[in-house]
Amino acid sequence: MSNVQPITITVDPAVAEYARQQVQAGQARSVSAWFNAAATRQMELDRQGDAAFAAAAARAAATPGVAERAARRAAKAKRLLGAG
Repeated sequence: MSNVQPITITVDPAVAEYARQQVQAGQARSVSAWFNAAATRQMELDRQGDAAFAAAAARAAATPGVAERAARRAAKAKRLLGAG
């Protein structure tokens, strides 16, 4: 990691301890490296989710009636679950 930017974060004690354990077990070079890897994984998951949502929205927009059917199904699910 040649280009890093220091930041200060506050985490739950259990998270801090787990990160330290991962370093002690040789799973990460440092606590900073462990957090960087975790944040990088989350960033990739977010990007994949955003891309999947965009693709689904594009498919729905290209297919007449899909959005309306999805809205009806969501409303029915809410009614069945007592949320609507």
